[in-house]
Amino acid sequence: MKKFLAILVLGLLWSNSGNATEYCSSLNESKKILDIRAKSYVDLIFLGEELACIGKLKEVKIYSREFLNAQTEWVNEIVPMYPKGSKNRFKICGQIHLNDDIDNLSDPEKAKKYHKCEEERIKKAEENTITYLYNLFYKLKDQ
Repeated sequence: MKKFLAILVLGLLWSNSGNATEYCSSLNESKKILDIRAKSYVDLIFLGEELACIGKLKEVKIYSREFLNAQTEWVNEIVPMYPKGSKNRFKICGQIHLNDDIDNLSDPEKAKKYHKCEEERIKKAEENTITYLYNLFYKLKDQ
């Protein structure tokens, strides 16, 4: 019985180590970036190092360029207002909850709805960026 239990425990330990992801970057390993979904797109900046480690140097350049492009798009997306002179001053949340008038922020009820809408919009933009970067990484890794 003891031998059977020992074999069972050793078998479980052996099978668990086979499923662990091996990382090249200690930063990626500490965050378990390939095992647990990143909370911020910034956590994905070092995924290029994983590509470099497996010899995908051309893909590292592509990932780095696309990371910067995704960052720029994300920043443009989360800014709550369009430039002066645009048809609408606010993006969607300001148009819906403030009637495109900044003075309406003084109304606590409108301001609360506006800020909640903005938080959701920013969170969605970041989730889309994270999804895009993960998909890009796996696409480049499998090329």
